[in-house]
Amino acid sequence: KAQQAGYAEADPRDDVDAVDAGDKLCILLRLAFGVSCTPAQLHRQGIRGLDPRDLAYGRELGYVLKLLAVARRTETGVEARVHPAFVPLEHPLARVDGAYNAVHVVGDLCGPVMFSGLGAGGDATASAVLADVVHVARRLALGDPVPPPRENGPEPRLLPMAEVQTRCYFRLSVDDEPGVFAQITRVLAEHRIGLASVIQREPGKHGSAEVVLLTYAAPEAALATAGEQLARLSSTRAVLARIRVEAPQ
Repeated sequence: KAQQAGYAEADPRDDVDAVDAGDKLCILLRLAFGVSCTPAQLHRQGIRGLDPRDLAYGRELGYVLKLLAVARRTETGVEARVHPAFVPLEHPLARVDGAYNAVHVVGDLCGPVMFSGLGAGGDATASAVLADVVHVARRLALGDPVPPPRENGPEPRLLPMAEVQTRCYFRLSVDDEPGVFAQITRVLAEHRIGLASVIQREPGKHGSAEVVLLTYAAPEAALATAGEQLARLSSTRAVLARIRVEAPQ
């Protein structure tokens, strides 16, 4: 249906695997921070394999799931990543649906500003392309060449994904037995990961229960390692999901 309406790429993998979003992020990185990078340098994760159960748990916790392309300048470098993430229900990004796209910018002086509009479809795409061509033609006709979008000074460092800090959502299937939660919290504590919220369901027919964990912010490397260790616990049947949680301003 999305392809028939002109909202999806001819090859749907570009949308489903976040290829298109990664390409756009590279352009924004260049414009905003003067960072030159290729899509291959980005951390990129698409929307394949997402489970409706996680969307429901997210809403219970006060979040909605969105595919985000994040560029953020920090004291140690620039984050650049594309992946699904939970955002708070009250944030403007949570209300961007359908064929609409949005760019959420936080400026030093202006604070948070969001630009939203149709990001797909024949008319919207044609309008955007034509606007870019007219802009460049006007600059060239005036003898004012289009400058390369670079800031003064050295190019900022692109942060490795392992150094990026986010909150995290885990969904586990565990045995219904005493001491399970103590094992889980011990793993998180070993990696200095704080626990913000927990949802635990009644055990099912086969003696397993679902546990949902929402953590405080921690380095990606610590969250990934903790996920691997949670999967190896004797009481864990499976780590069913690990989804990042964003709290944009």
